[in-house]
Amino acid sequence: GLHCIPRGGFLKMHVDFNKHPKGWHRRANVLIYLNERWEDSWGGHLQLGLGKRAVKIAPLGGRCVIFETNDETWHGHPEPLACPENVQRRSLAMYFYTKDAPKAEAHTTIYRR
Repeated sequence: GLHCIPRGGFLKMHVDFNKHPKGWHRRANVLIYLNERWEDSWGGHLQLGLGKRAVKIAPLGGRCVIFETNDETWHGHPEPLACPENVQRRSLAMYFYTKDAPKAEAHTTIYRR
């Protein structure tokens, strides 16, 4: 899917659902950033993890981020974007599924409060 987030937009920290309605099991996310220009001061960094162990990744054009999808892979960009009005945080998201189930119980997306 194509994600286009405008100024002020954000994505709460969350773990993704792990079972597709057709029975497939979600195992990995692939994000490719499509931004022609991005300044650090605009925010929008992908945050992987919570607390002191969190890692922030700038959404630079051409950058590809691949991470496992499980009950511990909290991610999002929780701070509202401060980019100019005519700029969006753009990315292409792809997901990898398997027929084999993970050890975790099936669940929908879980957002952090």
